[in-house]
Amino acid sequence: MHIEIKQLKFFKVACDCGSLTSAAAKLYTSQPNISKVIATLEKELGSPLFERRHKGLNLTPYGRQVYQYAEVILKNVELLNGINQKKSRETFNVSTYPGNAIAMMLVDLFETHPDISLFHRQGTVEEIVEHVERGLSEIGILYIAERQLPIFQHIIEKKGLKFVSLGKREACIFIGPHNPFYGRTRITSQEMSTLRYVTSLTDYFAMGHNMEKIYLGAVNFEELIPIVQTNSDHLLIDLLMRTSIGNLGLDISHPDYSTYPSIRKVYLEDDPIYLNMGYITQHNYSPNGLAEELTERIKYLIFS
Repeated sequence: MHIEIKQLKFFKVACDCGSLTSAAAKLYTSQPNISKVIATLEKELGSPLFERRHKGLNLTPYGRQVYQYAEVILKNVELLNGINQKKSRETFNVSTYPGNAIAMMLVDLFETHPDISLFHRQGTVEEIVEHVERGLSEIGILYIAERQLPIFQHIIEKKGLKFVSLGKREACIFIGPHNPFYGRTRITSQEMSTLRYVTSLTDYFAMGHNMEKIYLGAVNFEELIPIVQTNSDHLLIDLLMRTSIGNLGLDISHPDYSTYPSIRKVYLEDDPIYLNMGYITQHNYSPNGLAEELTERIKYLIFS
């Protein structure tokens, strides 16, 4: 027995339309052609599918059974075709910190390549490392304090990962108009320790049995006052705009990002913190064109 998908399709459409004439119009073919295809199907199956009458199409009991099977087969063929279409799209899996600058760069990338399938995950340092280690993300974009970078590299090497640096920038504190240091460009470490903070990521992460801590900067966050921890940019921005809370982060921004001009940056006066921004990958991973394009955008923002 040799049954073709085309035969099942013609048979099902004829049943759904109720006549060969209507089916021919829907399939953009002729009525004799549909009759021929269905007749060939009946010959392969060895039983008639329709009761031959002058008006309309009436299925035989056997034809009703065949229709049910044909419906399932054609649905599965449709699903298989959908999988093939998805495979033909270039995919890019990336994990990052929460952040408007990174989010807008991902939007830029998607606008440049509207046919890609983009899978983005936000997370803490620990979560980003886990995403890349498990293969959920091709690269994980993050930043680490310059003086903490050697120990960070030592930890991820044990997991078969590597860190590729894109550049370093001075860390800053983002504050809004209700902050007591609003209008200042620099504050001391002592002044910094008096502020309350909203943090957009876990303050440290632990690896293995050594429980080694990686801090965002030279200042130990456990000595500061983290009032709110969130991965929501909306909550973070509202807190900066409406309260005296500050947020420690990296001094980069998207060139088109001017939605919140009242949020300003202040820097440490006596002991600047430098953050090294880059990405982690598995040792045997070679960045594809999309990863290279995104990292080049980030590098441009760091040094522009």
